Amino acid sequence: SGDLSAAAALGAYKHTSDVGELCKRQLFYYTLNFYDEGRTLSIVTCAGSHSTHVAGILAAHHPEEPQNDGVAPGAQLLSLMIGDHRVGSMETGVGLTRAVNAIVEYGADVANMSYGEPSSSPNVGQWVQTVAQEVVRRHGCVFVSSAGNEGPALSSTGSPGGTSDGFIGVGAHVGYDQMLAEYAMYETVGDTVFTWSSRGPTPDGDRGVDVYAPGSAITSFPAYCKERLCLRNGTSMSSPNLCGVAALLVSAWKQEMGGASLSPYRVKNAIVSTAKPIGELHGAGMVQTDSAWQFLKRYAARAAEQVSWRTHVDDSRRARGIYLRNAEESAHARFFN
Repeated sequence: SGDLSAAAALGAYKHTSDVGELCKRQLFYYTLNFYDEGRTLSIVTCAGSHSTHVAGILAAHHPEEPQNDGVAPGAQLLSLMIGDHRVGSMETGVGLTRAVNAIVEYGADVANMSYGEPSSSPNVGQWVQTVAQEVVRRHGCVFVSSAGNEGPALSSTGSPGGTSDGFIGVGAHVGYDQMLAEYAMYETVGDTVFTWSSRGPTPDGDRGVDVYAPGSAITSFPAYCKERLCLRNGTSMSSPNLCGVAALLVSAWKQEMGGASLSPYRVKNAIVSTAKPIGELHGAGMVQTDSAWQFLKRYAARAAEQVSWRTHVDDSRRARGIYLRNAEESAHARFFN
């Protein structure tokens, strides 16, 4: 009915961390946020199990069960709700804008976005450019995002993770030991990219997938699902795996390098440059945490690692690379600058 007079009084979650029970028997909880000087009330509930599983991969911490820890156990988490259950948990413009504002307000070192969908126009859009220019460049946040699950066809990467500058786009990889632990396979195969993981290049000639990380995990699930741990796979799982690696690198840099500046571009360069070759068509490899850290230390004094280099083909599209996909595009000689 919308009558909340009998409900327990709660403060804004961002200030008080108050949590209310919608139904104790079903273990379903909610929080409140207020906007427009209190005139707009936002009742926030879980729109699915996806976010809890993603957060568990990144930073779950079980002191008594370390085998269930995430990649960066104990990292502080900032929960940002961009999905709306009224539209099937799809992200909304308001949710995305509020998330960007919160990342800047709280000074997040790394951000993960296991969301996205196909896009015919890569590297465009107000929100994508806001993240690239404000969140990444100006405020120094390493922004990681899933590349999509529409593979193995070429040019199947989703937006923003597989199409946009500023982000680290992550594909899904599966290793031999990973298969043994998580899947009941009659016969295993060697380490490989998951068949469904989206591939590059982007329509304007960029590589698309920057790096690969494990694309499945058995980790945390919401209490209302009545399961503590659950297996899920997708680039939604590889993205927080990679984001956890980024969190480890940032944490190590802060501890060992004193007050030396660390830009998101330096972190991305280290991760991409040291990735293990896996025979992927466009050269993206499997993340190697230790090697990335050694790279950061080895080139700590190299100023060029602090910046991002952008190249364009001098044509009407300002494309980021040369991509001749259709027959008519390669039917005659062409010149590019």
